[in-house]
Amino acid sequence: MSFGFGRGRKRGGGGFFRGSGRGGANPAGPPGNCICPQCGKVVVHTPGVPCYQSKCLGCGSSMTRRFFNE
Repeated sequence: MSFGFGRGRKRGGGGFFRGSGRGGANPAGPPGNCICPQCGKVVVHTPGVPCYQSKCLGCGSSMTRRFFNE
């Protein structure tokens, strides 16, 4: 059994920061707006804040997400 340096199969291939996070150009999801299911009021989505945590300024209901392709 020989122990040659630099020969054989590589193992692992991990390294720091590999496989962590979603990466990509749009990690927060597709662009869109928040819409009120009760009164239909539309507001611009704030990045980092889910729409369901926002309240409608008109009626106070929880907002939902509406994407631009819908």
